[in-house]
Amino acid sequence: KGGRGLWPAATEEVPVARAVSGLAILMTAMAEGPDDREGHEICRFRVRWQDGSEQDWPFRFGDEVGPWLADPIHGGFPRATVAWEGLSELGESLQKVNRLYVYRWKNTRPGVPVDRISWVGGGRSFGLRIAGVTVLSE
Repeated sequence: KGGRGLWPAATEEVPVARAVSGLAILMTAMAEGPDDREGHEICRFRVRWQDGSEQDWPFRFGDEVGPWLADPIHGGFPRATVAWEGLSELGESLQKVNRLYVYRWKNTRPGVPVDRISWVGGGRSFGLRIAGVTVLSE
């Protein structure tokens, strides 16, 4: 939704409507500019519970998510592990590999059902790409 440039400023809300212990989020980041350095917040992950309360968590480049075009020697990140790796013509020409990462979010309020989730840009457009979300239950 909205945004300046190529990437959206926010996502549509994704309904969850159930109690969860956490979520596994399969994603990657399209790094393109000076703001896409390790530790830079590229967006916020927002959770709304069914009681109406909300909380945001930062998604930082090189922490919760890594780059689509990655150095083949560098592995995962503090909170994101490599879930898939492949090759593309562009990646090979840059001596990079393509990667998807999984970030496991732990529900801080497991007794309250999650109503919906979304991602909101941190004051600028961001290149986060969500490939899938899996509900984790105990």
